[in-house]
Amino acid sequence: NEDGSLGVTEGAPTADELMALHTLIGKAQDDAERLSFNTTVPALMVAASRLAELGCRKRAVLEPYLIVLAPLAPHVAEELW
Repeated sequence: NEDGSLGVTEGAPTADELMALHTLIGKAQDDAERLSFNTTVPALMVAASRLAELGCRKRAVLEPYLIVLAPLAPHVAEELW
């Protein structure tokens, strides 16, 4: 967006943003160990909703989110990266 409203920022993540991210990472790791990938997708959606509610546009949160997303939706993750 030309006005920068969709740009990624370099600010430090808040505790709530980190909580959403780390909850997702923990769930994805557990699912991968159990080969239960079908429950990772809803966890990605929950994290995305929570981060959107928080207005998160911070690189320190969005990059790890995309790394979790990449094995399940590589083309989307690549475009967002």
